[in-house]
Parts: sequence; C-alpha cells; structure tokens
Amino acid sequence: MAYHSQANDDFMEKHGFVSKAHRKKSHLKPMLRHIQKSNAGKSVIRSRIEHVFADQKSQMGLFIRAVGITRTTMRIGMANIVYKYVPISLPGKD
Repeated sequence: MAYHSQANDDFMEKHGFVSKAHRKKSHLKPMLRHIQKSNAGKSVIRSRIEHVFADQKSQMGLFIRAVGITRTTMRIGMANIVYKYVPISLPGKD
C-alpha cells in the first residue's frame, strides 16, 4: 500500500492501526508543504527498513518461494537469525 485510499483508511481505522502511507498531491495543484515534509519523513523510515531486506537478499541469495504463511514466516525468521549472528565476509575485509 503506497498511497491512501478510502477502503484502506476504513480498514485500518476499524482495526485500530495508524496509517503510514504517503499522501498523493491533488491533480494539477502543487503539493502542500506539510504533506511534502510528511512524505519525506515516511520515505526515510521506509528506505532504512528496505535496505536491511535488500542486504539480506543480495548477500545471502534470499529468495523465498513457499506455500503457506507458516513456512514463509519460518524461512524469513531463519534468514534474520543468520543475518544477525553470522558475520558475512565482505570483499577486501579479509
């Protein structure tokens, strides 16, 4: 979910979540300054989180194809443990 929609907002409000999705700008109008700042702050947080997963994927060849949420959760959990506790040798760091 990259942007707000009425259906997503209703679902999140019903379940007690706070939306962290970006706000779109109005068509043919400049984006309001406070919305720009809010979107920029959300992008910083999102990029920090995504970089961790990108590192896992590139360094460990993480590719998960599993049937069922239980198996997928287990494989991601094991990858997180390995990523956290096993030092990965980087080129030039021998």
